[in-house]
Amino acid sequence: MVFSSVNTLKNIVLLGLCLSTLCFSVSDVHGEEVSELPLQESQKAEFLEALYRLNDKYKAITQDIPIAPLLKDPSKRFKDGEELIFAIIIDNLKLGELFSYKYQNGLRLGLNEFQTALDFAIEVNAEQTEYTGWFIKEANLFSLSINRPEDGSPESVTVEINGVQSELQQDDYQIEFDDIYINGELLAQWFGLTLEYDFINLKCILTASSPLPVQLRYARKNNKINKGSGRQAAQFTPKDADYQLLSPQTMDVVLNASHGNSTTSFGYSALGARDLAFMRSEFFLRGSNQSGLESASLNFSRKALNGSILNTGITEIEFGDGIG
Repeated sequence: MVFSSVNTLKNIVLLGLCLSTLCFSVSDVHGEEVSELPLQESQKAEFLEALYRLNDKYKAITQDIPIAPLLKDPSKRFKDGEELIFAIIIDNLKLGELFSYKYQNGLRLGLNEFQTALDFAIEVNAEQTEYTGWFIKEANLFSLSINRPEDGSPESVTVEINGVQSELQQDDYQIEFDDIYINGELLAQWFGLTLEYDFINLKCILTASSPLPVQLRYARKNNKINKGSGRQAAQFTPKDADYQLLSPQTMDVVLNASHGNSTTSFGYSALGARDLAFMRSEFFLRGSNQSGLESASLNFSRKALNGSILNTGITEIEFGDGIG
């Protein structure tokens, strides 16, 4: 028997189940083999039909979300325009989380939020149409202007870096109510950085040819703390990342099938966890094709690493609910 859908682990498991049903052994409670008991033809047909139905469901899933392209290009997990939250990292130093929009194989990042995370000296006016200041060192001047004609024609965006002016193309940016979102690669180019995306762990990884202000600030902080310790190099201290606004989803899924007394049944269980709103969230689901959802639970928790949570005197919070 050959499945026509994508060669996923699920299909390999299903194929193994099918082959195992052609002839299997029955064991007693002590685990000793008693006898070989082939299935009846009607039982084989019923079991194989059920497996085909299950395979058809996986085929439908792979048509909506193809597996192979995701393995080659994880960015295809998300559709263009989808709103995402990515951690911004430089030299293993987490600077925070950035709101972004998926665009082609990369992201569009908010200019003001991006430069604030990197500790640049760029200010924005109240109308969010003028961004002026400097980056990395005072000699590196930067300005960006959003020009909105009174006749209602489309706006234009001009950027000037160290006296060199250029106009952005329409596919370089998008303007939202809170910021102007620029293609990440273009932002990195402006500020002399290289940018890599990790669409699996939801990270923007930056590399700089010279230390950024935020790196120097952490270096000064470490030098002050470690003064007299004999260390010759600064060591960056990452921000407390034990709880995040939104972390990648982890999930463990178990599928099972059983056959007996001319009846075939399937069951499933799923356990998942992620950080959400700076708390640990965990969920559990269990069910079968006969009784549907049998039990489910959702729990949130947070523990204070030092002292109490937000100086409230509370060291641990946990709440949730469940059914079944």
